[in-house]
Amino acid sequence: MATQLALEAGALLMERRASGLEISYKGIDDPVTQADLQADALIRAGLQIAFPLDGLLSEETTDDFERLKFERVWIVDPIDGTSSYAAGRENFAVSIGLAVRGEALLGVVYNPAKKELIAGAVGLGVTLNGVTVTVTPTSSVADARLLVSSSEWRAGLNALETRLPIQPISSIAYKLGLVAAGLADGTFTANARYEWDVCAGVALVVAAGGVASLRDGSSIAFNAANPRLQWGILAAGSALYAPLLGTLKELPTAAWAALRKRE
Repeated sequence: MATQLALEAGALLMERRASGLEISYKGIDDPVTQADLQADALIRAGLQIAFPLDGLLSEETTDDFERLKFERVWIVDPIDGTSSYAAGRENFAVSIGLAVRGEALLGVVYNPAKKELIAGAVGLGVTLNGVTVTVTPTSSVADARLLVSSSEWRAGLNALETRLPIQPISSIAYKLGLVAAGLADGTFTANARYEWDVCAGVALVVAAGGVASLRDGSSIAFNAANPRLQWGILAAGSALYAPLLGTLKELPTAAWAALRKRE
């Protein structure tokens, strides 16, 4: 069901973009389109029909905290990477994740512009367009392909490229999906993210044999009262995770100083 809803939402997004978008802003550098809201409504309706006893948290729906009563909670971002989507670029994704008792266990990340569907569940593995995939065996940070946020890159993270082999692309959900699919070795964010940004992707990374945590190495507890993940995200293949975490911890505080905080 989550896979089908992601495909339907992706088709809607591409149709709406082709016909022209109405863009407004929830905050500075935080756009929202009518397509976000329509995809959100489509996904929510489908999940509520299929799983009426589960909770739901979505970026585009006001949080009434009813979800805190449930052990199973669907955590949704109808468009992760709205800026990229609205600008006509390719790096954005529909993100649908399921957390059970605070643990991300199932994820679907769909990039409709590239027609890449990454889906899986912990214990069942991950597929990319139906083909089984896993994280890479890369163990050396120097040899890794590390993906970072385009907005953080522009805000000063590019200063780290002399220390780390980093490349910027949009959408943390999509980046996590690429790590799970073995198309990148790892990803991290300098600043905070929200549960809806990463739940599906975290489930995929773990299901594909990798490791995901907050950027400081602490575990992620989903369906928290405050869905803001203060320390951002770190995810990589199992062989790379510890070396990458160690490298990030060794970076001086000044290395992050130029970054504009994402609120």
